[in-house]
Amino acid sequence: MRASIQNTIGNVSGMVCDGAKACCAMKVSTCANVAVQSALMAINQQRIQSTDGFIQ
Repeated sequence: MRASIQNTIGNVSGMVCDGAKACCAMKVSTCANVAVQSALMAINQQRIQSTDGFIQ
């Protein structure tokens, strides 16, 4: 669980939504894909290290 959360934060941190526009829908789609990717990585014991970027 922790690895999945770290992977998600490391991947999409800094993404900002500027309102209810088409680009926001695309960002929601991107985050949904990242959540699945992060979970699959965590299942395979892969994670972004806590010393990288915003995770620490």
